Formats: sequence, structure tokens, C-alpha cells
Amino acid sequence: MKTDNRLSLYQAALFMLREKPLLGHGPGQFIKQAVRISGQHGLGHPVQHAHAHNVFLETAANLGVIGLIALLGWLGCWIHELWMRKDLVAKCVLPFVCAFIVGAQSEYTFDANNSFLIFFVYSASSIATWIGIKTPVRPTTAIHGV
Repeated sequence: MKTDNRLSLYQAALFMLREKPLLGHGPGQFIKQAVRISGQHGLGHPVQHAHAHNVFLETAANLGVIGLIALLGWLGCWIHELWMRKDLVAKCVLPFVCAFIVGAQSEYTFDANNSFLIFFVYSASSIATWIGIKTPVRPTTAIHGV
């Protein structure tokens, strides 16, 4: 997708957020409202994509500031939980979460397949904590005299 097209999608999402900042337009309403907004505000490129190519902007447009705060809070709590753990599960899952956050800024990563993967990884890491699976990361020891 060209940069200009993405910028039109981002602008449409921001216009949607301005229209209904608290609760947004409702789940799954981005494409319907974005087409209307694109014509109404004369965005440079017509909106023809089913999503905003940005998880955070689309969440804000669909669910408002409350939905965006909930998403950011959930991600923040998950990162904090992983950061506090000092085991192999955290060392494996934390990069996944960080990659999701970085990728979410230029693509919609909550489609059906990715949502299932995110839910699975979150559930697996939480269950590992709940049942007490601990896989400590052992510090490497330096070989002296080599």
C-alpha cells in the first residue's frame, strides 16, 4: 500500500475519533465511516481498505478513547508482567509483544488469525504463571584461562 493511501486512512481514523471521541463509532465500523469521511473531508485518496492499517488508530476510531485506553492498559500490564518475570517464558514472549506493538503501527494485526495467535500466546504465558511453571534463565559462566 502506498504511503499516501495509508495517510488517508490515518486521517479518516482521526476524523472519526474527533466525531465520537469517548466511545467511538462502534466495533467494526471503520470502513463504513471512513468511506463517508473520505468523501466528506475530501481526503487525497479514496478509502477503499477494510481497516486503518494501524491498530491504535482503528481502535480509537471504533471504540473511542475508552477503548484505546483499555487496549494500551492491557498491553502495558502484559509487558509489566513479562518484565517482572525472570524466566524463559518472559524472555520468549516479551519480544513477541514488542514486535506486535511495532507492527501494529503500520498494519492491522487484529485480524482473525493474528487475534487467535495473540490470544494463544497471552493465555499460554498467563497459564504458565498461574500453574507455577518456572523455567529460570541460568546466567552463563565465563571460562577462565582460555
